[in-house]
Amino acid sequence: SGVNQSALNCINNWEETIFSDLKNNNISYDIALFTYVSPILNDLISILEPVKVITNGFETQDQNMDIVSNYIRNNKDKYDRFVVLRYDMKYRIKITNWPKWNENGIILVNKDVHWPTLKYGSDMVFVVGASHTDIFYNAMRYQPRVFAHTAATYLYYNKIPFHFMYDTYHHMTENPLHALDQVDPEPDLTQPYTPFTITDVSQWN
Repeated sequence: SGVNQSALNCINNWEETIFSDLKNNNISYDIALFTYVSPILNDLISILEPVKVITNGFETQDQNMDIVSNYIRNNKDKYDRFVVLRYDMKYRIKITNWPKWNENGIILVNKDVHWPTLKYGSDMVFVVGASHTDIFYNAMRYQPRVFAHTAATYLYYNKIPFHFMYDTYHHMTENPLHALDQVDPEPDLTQPYTPFTITDVSQWN
């Protein structure tokens, strides 16, 4: 139930930074919810009104991303792009102002400080254009896999162009785009934010 509770904690932030912003920019969207069964799941569904709900047992992130990437690939003719978000993240920037938002293809947030030579990029957010859904599907099955972390590694080694919103290293808890629920403080979107940029990654590599 902690998974869904964290999502409930984040919904007001999502409404401000994602849903309302998309509507204000005349961008239509649907929500697909991939989650676990819990006593408050119906509350989450009533608020988000998803077009699709897929529940599964608490297994692994690999298996969860298999479900997500399958759904994306099977629905690529219905949508221009897909935005894959975690349930426990709040955002500091409105979505249409995200760096590289207007680019095509696959967009990742930043280089990841943890195991940078293995991962290349973080797995907090994926933006996938409809033309790249098969590539994303393959990236989710890349070996060796560390959950979904090696998606950018797959793109890098297969010479598939992709975009980083930020071409700098950031830790998950000191990120210019998002904040982790119950770890970071509530993002104050009215105040400028100066993220901590990591210049020496050797201690994590």
